[in-house]
Amino acid sequence: MNYELLNKFFLNVWSTTEALAFWLLVGLLIAGLIHVFVPDNFIIKHLGHKKGILGVFKAVILGVPMPLCSCGVIPAALGIKKQGAGDGAAMGFLISTPQTGVDSIMVSGSLLGFPFAIFKLISAFVIGLIGGIIAYFFGSDIEPSETSESFQNEQKRTLRDVFPFAIDDILKGIWKWLVLGIFISAALTTFLPESFFENYLPENIFVAMLIVLIISLPMYVCATASVPIAAGLVYAGMPAGAALVFLMAGPASNIATIGAVYRAFGLRQLVVYLGSIIVGSMLGGYLFNSVLQIETINQTLNMDSGEGYLATIAAVIFVLLILRFVIYDIYNKYISIKRKMQKRAMSGELIHLNFVVEGMTCEGCVAHLKKDILAVSGVVDVDIKLDGGKVDISGTELDEIKLQIAIKD
Repeated sequence: MNYELLNKFFLNVWSTTEALAFWLLVGLLIAGLIHVFVPDNFIIKHLGHKKGILGVFKAVILGVPMPLCSCGVIPAALGIKKQGAGDGAAMGFLISTPQTGVDSIMVSGSLLGFPFAIFKLISAFVIGLIGGIIAYFFGSDIEPSETSESFQNEQKRTLRDVFPFAIDDILKGIWKWLVLGIFISAALTTFLPESFFENYLPENIFVAMLIVLIISLPMYVCATASVPIAAGLVYAGMPAGAALVFLMAGPASNIATIGAVYRAFGLRQLVVYLGSIIVGSMLGGYLFNSVLQIETINQTLNMDSGEGYLATIAAVIFVLLILRFVIYDIYNKYISIKRKMQKRAMSGELIHLNFVVEGMTCEGCVAHLKKDILAVSGVVDVDIKLDGGKVDISGTELDEIKLQIAIKD
């Protein structure tokens, strides 16, 4: 085993963590403040029931800074549509929102330079706006499915809600992808020669971007977690434009989101959705590659993460938060096994109730729903299938009304 190479790998892991952590924490703080001071139905109020290009513009403006991933944005977009917004506004929001977010912008600026981050921000806005306008003129071919009423309810929030939202709602949902992204970035930096992609990717920038696009479209990677991976790719010689394609197409779509868009908006809008992402990311990548050379980004990558003690403290805080999530997951796994053993022991005494819940689009929805159902007295176990929304509840002396309320909430 090459211990020198292994040591270099872990040094790169820590270096990437230091470069990422400070601006990630700043972005999470801003996201938490947005959550407190911008009500859930703010977008709905401003879009109202008006349909048109102005509605598309408002939806994209409001969606770009929102820290929502490509799965989490689906119920938000459906909520907007259900409240009377046009297909154009909902689609513009759906396309632009997952590509950026305050946390993603901060991390992009830290790892790839702020010219890259600003161009990515502008690209997300333009693609969302154009896609939304096209969707507005195309109209809808099917009615959207019902979604949660949570978007209709105002919740009074205080500054005490900033960190629970930033840490437990946002970071908790993406930490595994962030850690994976950091390790992939470190591996690319350590094990691939700097000229790897220069040697093996086609010289034609359009072909290179097309290859990256084909790989990126079906992947699930959030806007923030994709940044360290892109940094590693650029360090290994990937053209800046191809890296931008990865950062735009990867977060904006994945297999699950494509299926959800088809079910909720229909085939025509799915074509608009994918077409906007494909054409927009390719054009954006080509334009970016022509104005910013890879050496400019490499200067950022090769700079010392040297925010000094501040970067180190932020990295330590980030690692401690990750350890907290790991311990939490292990504890939940233990509780799950314990519940299953209890279920087997009480198999003859258990009552089984079945529900169908609409509006779930990702595993985050499943986790929240399962947690709320398990909090109802008498519930021993819950089995939730995302596909079809089937919820099977097992327990003793189950109160069906209480369970319905928990599910509705």
